[in-house]
Amino acid sequence: MLKNKTFKVTWNYISQTTFMYGSKVSFSNGEVTFINPLMPSGLPIHEWLMLKQFSKYKSAPSLPILRRGQHYKLHFDFDATPAGSVYFIIIFYNKNGTKLSTEIVKSNSITIQYPDEAYAYKIKMMNAASTSLIFRCLTITEMTHQYDLEYKSMRVTKIGDDHMEMI
Repeated sequence: MLKNKTFKVTWNYISQTTFMYGSKVSFSNGEVTFINPLMPSGLPIHEWLMLKQFSKYKSAPSLPILRRGQHYKLHFDFDATPAGSVYFIIIFYNKNGTKLSTEIVKSNSITIQYPDEAYAYKIKMMNAASTSLIFRCLTITEMTHQYDLEYKSMRVTKIGDDHMEMI
């Protein structure tokens, strides 16, 4: 049995990382509609960052801090026209900003392990000949086994002792 922590990441505003040349972007009822039939393939539509310089971006980071070595399930809730015309890239960086690894996600969900050497990450939503897109959210779920949590809070009774100790 799994007991999971879930982080919901949304696209709340137009930022410097949003492709705006000829794009029509509207925010309504928790959904973002992005329309640009002339956008070249291979360019990012939008990016979410874990680390940001406020002086540069004028906003707070939009991705949660993840724990090293931990497994996470990422689920992307969106509809693209034509189908399969949007994919995601997850890039992991070490402390000095050097790229450690990259995951390319062409489906709606993926399970990843956050690298032990990683310090930060970002997620790019990429165009692959999309004409329009409705984006709802990105969900990041920490995969934690229930028995791991039970073990951490287990009570142990020593033989010959009258009291219990917490581990």
